[in-house]
Amino acid sequence: MSVVLPTLLYLGLYLAQSTQAPNDYLLPPVITAQPGPMVLYNEPVTILCQEPSHAEAYEIYKVEEPELRAGRKLPLAWKTNTLYIQEMKPDKTGLYRCSYQSGGHWSPVSDILRVVMTGSYDKPSLSSISGTVVASGKIVTLQCFSSFKFDAFILTKEDASQFTQRQSSTAQDNGQQATFHMDHVMSTQAGTYRCYGAFSKDPYVWSHPSDPLQLVVRGTYDKPSLSSMSGTVVAPGDNVTLQCFSRINFDSFILTKDDAPQFTQRQSSTAQDNGQQATFHMDRVTSTEAGTYRCYGAFSKDPYVWSHPSDPLQLVDREAPFDPTPMEPKHPQATDHNQTQNHHGILIGFPVAIVLLLLLFLLLFFILRHRHRKAKNNATETKRQPQAAEPMNGPASEARDPQDVTYFQVAFNAPTHGTASAPSLLPKPAQASEYATLVLR
Repeated sequence: MSVVLPTLLYLGLYLAQSTQAPNDYLLPPVITAQPGPMVLYNEPVTILCQEPSHAEAYEIYKVEEPELRAGRKLPLAWKTNTLYIQEMKPDKTGLYRCSYQSGGHWSPVSDILRVVMTGSYDKPSLSSISGTVVASGKIVTLQCFSSFKFDAFILTKEDASQFTQRQSSTAQDNGQQATFHMDHVMSTQAGTYRCYGAFSKDPYVWSHPSDPLQLVVRGTYDKPSLSSMSGTVVAPGDNVTLQCFSRINFDSFILTKDDAPQFTQRQSSTAQDNGQQATFHMDRVTSTEAGTYRCYGAFSKDPYVWSHPSDPLQLVDREAPFDPTPMEPKHPQATDHNQTQNHHGILIGFPVAIVLLLLLFLLLFFILRHRHRKAKNNATETKRQPQAAEPMNGPASEARDPQDVTYFQVAFNAPTHGTASAPSLLPKPAQASEYATLVLR
């Protein structure tokens, strides 16, 4: 009797657990779409329900409402873990889930799978207000625009199937647009983006995808160095070779040009002097190749995650006309050799101008002093000889002989800010002049 009671009690507890909690020990399956959840119109797709253990049966169904568990289920597959859709149509789009049966019990349901049909309307355009190469931690703003009156736009990321941002559209320039913000962008947000347009009546029927936008996040690694084996002053027709080097074992290096955002050259790196380097060749350059260049390092596993930029290297066209106005660097933190020369020119030009101005005033002082002494000597000899008195008609009559009045024309040329050359001593014809009148008493 003492042995039978514990046995019956254990059997009762087992049966109670098996009926009250049938799926607590089963893991939910994973639902996917092959070749992907975004399918072109009339193209085939296969929905797959994958379970972590052996299953006796499967159930793949659509959720009629977006409230997930509360939505009414529409079973589409039974006893198989695949659902094959031969031609994608608008009625096949929507939210899919699945579950499986094991040991007489049903598992928890899978995560939701959004199946979308694309290609129903013309593609919108995607652009970045912040540029396509941004520093880590900055704010990125992407805009999707279309002349179609879409109710909403959807932003997707190529290597993240679960990344989907949907924004309502607003009227803009005879069309509709939506703005997507990414605050404090990180390396994980680098990659290829596309956007789609859709209407609220068919939320899973989308337009063709926009052209891809590749967002690069820089500043993750230390900067490499950039040098020119051909010098920085070149003439049209020359061959130019630039080298980018780093102690970090980057897989590749990227060369960019400040005034040409579309200019991007990527080269695989090679081992060199305890580091990695890449060589960029430009054959028979023209004046358009002149400008400021920078290079970055990157790894193949994250091709859109770049290092800090190298210090700028400026190629100068030897035959280009001289422009005395110093160029403002596009990256405030970076300075190059040519910009340093311009600043030195300003520091040298102003002291030279001051010295020349002092010399000019000394020359003027000695001339005035000489004339004053000469006039004083003439006045002394005149007092020794009697002269007829002249009528005095007030202060206005105090004017002396024209010999006692001396006029000087002073012309001053100050150097323009940023010009390294010294000011000319010869006055320009069109330059304003100042006249000074000396009255010798």
